[in-house]
Amino acid sequence: MKVAEGLLNPLGEDDDDFEANYIIDRNIATGMAIVDDTHAFHPPIVVDKFADPSYKPSYSAESQARSNSQPLAGSATAVELAPSTEAVKMVHVEPVGKEIEPSSREGSLRRRFSEKLPRIRTSSETSNKKSQHAG
Repeated sequence: MKVAEGLLNPLGEDDDDFEANYIIDRNIATGMAIVDDTHAFHPPIVVDKFADPSYKPSYSAESQARSNSQPLAGSATAVELAPSTEAVKMVHVEPVGKEIEPSSREGSLRRRFSEKLPRIRTSSETSNKKSQHAG
């Protein structure tokens, strides 16, 4: 039974049984090692030895009629860039109006919690003091 439990839950059953940062770091290190060790190695392209030599992919006449013979072109393919030797004149622009804060900071949970925390502490402390004086 212990062997089966170990196979089903190799990291344990509790939250404290494994360290998430260790697992993430190990997986990143493994991925980087794979890329670093094999970035210049390209395996040769060979025909599958189990493939049927007489097999040809079949396409219906309808699918061929609908196929687009022109490749997809991105929206920036027609943009003409200035030559890299051309000098670009940079000008200073004064900001107009007040700086806008990101909305994520305005209503962040941490800020709202920290604003209410002193009130929670003071209300709990006063209720504790009242119960101590009553007892």
